[in-house]
Amino acid sequence: MCMVVYVGSDYPLPTWPWDQSRPAFHVVEQSDPADPVRQRFTKPYVYFAGSQDGCGCGFHYGPYGTDDPDAEVDAATAACRRAFGDYLAVALQHQREVEVYACWSGEEAEPPEYHDRATPAELGSGEAYVRERELVIVSDAPAS
Repeated sequence: MCMVVYVGSDYPLPTWPWDQSRPAFHVVEQSDPADPVRQRFTKPYVYFAGSQDGCGCGFHYGPYGTDDPDAEVDAATAACRRAFGDYLAVALQHQREVEVYACWSGEEAEPPEYHDRATPAELGSGEAYVRERELVIVSDAPAS
């Protein structure tokens, strides 16, 4: 089972598909209005954000962090986190906040168990993380 990460936005955001020949951060729009994950968001545009692993597992957030001594894995994780933080920062150029929801694949219809706030820089550095079934409000204002 994989962790999946979604972003909700008031405005359309850029996307780029998964490229198996060059695994990296990628974003795909969730355009199906019947997709159960859409219920988690107050925003009309919803996107799947994936890591170099093809899912959200490669962000290695929180208790799902990597203890892999492989420097290549650590570098790929750091690059994906930075790209995710940068992506969220760009999204905030057009709105006050975006929403991020993470859950295990297959649990998209389940309501959040946790709520938090974070900045793009915190999520991009791994200083803040998204737990399973957590809705995070992302804005430029640090959590109080």
